[in-house]
Amino acid sequence: MKIDGRKHDHKTLEAIRKMAVRRIREGNFWYSVYTGRLNAARFVEFLKDFMRYRRRPVFLVVDGLPAHKAKLVAAYVQFLRGKLELHFLPGYAPDLNSDEFVWNHLRHHGTTKTPLRKNESLHRRVEENLAAIKNSPKLVSSFFMLRV
Repeated sequence: MKIDGRKHDHKTLEAIRKMAVRRIREGNFWYSVYTGRLNAARFVEFLKDFMRYRRRPVFLVVDGLPAHKAKLVAAYVQFLRGKLELHFLPGYAPDLNSDEFVWNHLRHHGTTKTPLRKNESLHRRVEENLAAIKNSPKLVSSFFMLRV
């Protein structure tokens, strides 16, 4: 199976999954709310913030969005000299993409369930909903455990 441009066997993928599950069980959840489209420059800024205080290498699983595969992103990952590895999901795999579970949760329990109040900011509402998810380690873990 190809993940990051390299072919991996199932044992390698299982090892990556086990490392990820160890961190996920702690309920770690990172997000960034922004206006407009995600481009390579914005993704690199997110990665810089994400990597700021990391001491150990990070294996980050991302989808095939062109911004994730851009040369600017590859250059930043290379600059980190092994502190960050990006692993790409297969072409169309919503059942493997935990982001899809987050958005599904927000559609059913968050932003779309309660109309915005007069003068309320959608940006702020989304941030509040994502912060609520971040404060619920059990919920965060559930987005990943569905596929174990």
